[in-house]
Amino acid sequence: MSETEVIDFQEEEVKRQLNIASKGQRLANSLIDFVIIFLVGGFLLGLLLGFTGQEEILEDDLQLNILSYLMYLVYYFLMEVTTGKTVGKMITKTRVVDLEGGKPSPGQILGRSFARFIPFEAFSFLGESGIGWHDSLPGTRVIAE
Repeated sequence: MSETEVIDFQEEEVKRQLNIASKGQRLANSLIDFVIIFLVGGFLLGLLLGFTGQEEILEDDLQLNILSYLMYLVYYFLMEVTTGKTVGKMITKTRVVDLEGGKPSPGQILGRSFARFIPFEAFSFLGESGIGWHDSLPGTRVIAE
């Protein structure tokens, strides 16, 4: 048995043991969280910058991009490290677990959060396995409850 076949076999065994969330649930999670991050987060960021007199940051593309990435990182990390869920996962009744079905470590959650910055990563869960790169790289999964 080749290394690829062993990994595929192990992945199938994990999927059998855990109730892996569907692609539809994963897509809904992404869309809901996108709306939360960029509408609610953007509104709060605008208020914060306005109250501190830093509105000029909104006109600087580089600074605005950095703040956007930080909002994205902070949202996913804080939500998943504290609850195992984001708002999207709460609505779709899914949550993040480690490969044994337990609570992921803060390091795994941080890995998930940073892996989301890989170009085209958001579409990686649409492959045959339904496992995204931000799941496979840190050794986590999203399961249906």
